[in-house]
Amino acid sequence: MRNPIRNLWISSLAAFTTAVPAALAGEKGVMDVLWTCSTDTETRSLSIGEKDGNGCELHYEKNGAVKVISWSSISTAPCIRTRDKIRDELKKAGWKCTKTNM
Repeated sequence: MRNPIRNLWISSLAAFTTAVPAALAGEKGVMDVLWTCSTDTETRSLSIGEKDGNGCELHYEKNGAVKVISWSSISTAPCIRTRDKIRDELKKAGWKCTKTNM
């Protein structure tokens, strides 16, 4: 007799083991991308730098000062999520954002 709970657990485990490495890998070339968002009078920049080999730091530039506003020691995924959230919020507020490959 088939056990539906066991089958559900096995399919969930298979999906998890496939999704986790992809999420940890983050975005290829993420360190080579600069997002610049601007209005008529102001500019903001978002870029991701390496941290501890596999991790990341999200750099936010405002008025010429650069701050690390997010970081992870195991993956670039958290920095990507935060960068995209900030970029999307700036766009909603009327900023124009452009992506540049460095």
